[in-house]
Amino acid sequence: MAAGVEAMQWRVVSAFECLSQQWDEEVVLFHSGTGNTHLLENKAYQIIRILQQAPDNTTGLIQSLSVHLPLLDQETLAAYVPRALKELQRLDIVETVET
Repeated sequence: MAAGVEAMQWRVVSAFECLSQQWDEEVVLFHSGTGNTHLLENKAYQIIRILQQAPDNTTGLIQSLSVHLPLLDQETLAAYVPRALKELQRLDIVETVET
């Protein structure tokens, strides 16, 4: 992972209300800003929940997720988190923080 990507700060887009319902390993998330409903993996939803607390970088998210999802190893999370962030950004759920 490139150093610039690791240092990039992410946050939940603050202009929308997060309405969700969780079933086992999936979460339905209603994005009130766009009116879209998304079916997310629990792992992606955990990223949103962490970022709702405070902006974080990719490395911090991997560490936080390893606490919330202890059955996943660091290597799996290191591969998953950047892809999930890009997808959540495409859905206008998360954004990068200007520093």
